[in-house]
Amino acid sequence: MRGLTVKQAKVISSDERRDIISVLNGELNVKDIHILYMKKGGQILGNHWHTYNEFMYIMKGKGHWWMKHILTGEEEEYDFKEGDIVFKTGFITHTAKVSEDCVILDGSCESWIGEDFNHVRDDYIDENGDKLK
Repeated sequence: MRGLTVKQAKVISSDERRDIISVLNGELNVKDIHILYMKKGGQILGNHWHTYNEFMYIMKGKGHWWMKHILTGEEEEYDFKEGDIVFKTGFITHTAKVSEDCVILDGSCESWIGEDFNHVRDDYIDENGDKLK
């Protein structure tokens, strides 16, 4: 999908003391980073888009994501798992349903102000995970 890149995190340095995992390396100028603790249970999460670029690093867990580029109409579904890094440009609706508890490092090139300011809501997926017409 245009505007979406997925890659696997990799250890860039390792010794008996620690592993260093590269998450970002020039792909995004970050102004906001937060940690999402997403709980399993079947609830639909997200179902919104932003006007700015964003990344997610799945630190723990896995889930199913629906993505829709609102400008091109492209749609794709992904099963993300621990270690996946996702880069999204603006205007991509992202919706998730996690199958186990997830911990996600989430960041963007814009500052967080609040739900009403940062999230543009979309009725792309219903509460059962079905696409709405």
